[in-house]
Amino acid sequence: MSAVRRRVRPLLLVPAVLALSACPQVTAVWLAPGATADHLTLILGRERGRERPVSAAILVTRCGEPSPATAETPFIASVQGSRVTLGRPGPGVRIEQWNGPLAPGCYVAHLSGTGSVAFRVEPNGRVVELGDLPPSGSAGTN
Repeated sequence: MSAVRRRVRPLLLVPAVLALSACPQVTAVWLAPGATADHLTLILGRERGRERPVSAAILVTRCGEPSPATAETPFIASVQGSRVTLGRPGPGVRIEQWNGPLAPGCYVAHLSGTGSVAFRVEPNGRVVELGDLPPSGSAGTN
């Protein structure tokens, strides 16, 4: 029964994320230095490089998914703060779903509003931020 609830709760958050993006707030998200697959921290703000608390939802999906609403979603959380570490609750962070640690491959962190960042998890666990979002159809192996 609780497994069913875990699958339903994230689905309830997705419409809220999409509704928030109808009139998007300006947001930015980027990786904290030294990110690894086991300890991946996202930094949030209104503009890249200027950490600032925001109230937002975060979804992490595989690259190339057509929409966050239909994507394989390893991580979903709501946050009121300036940092979130995947899979680790913290002050102001409510984790809705965590299917981690992340396997090697390409991912995108979508922050409600305008923020997103693409990154690759390497086979050795190292995480590398990508300059641009990969094209659609490049899921998993980029």
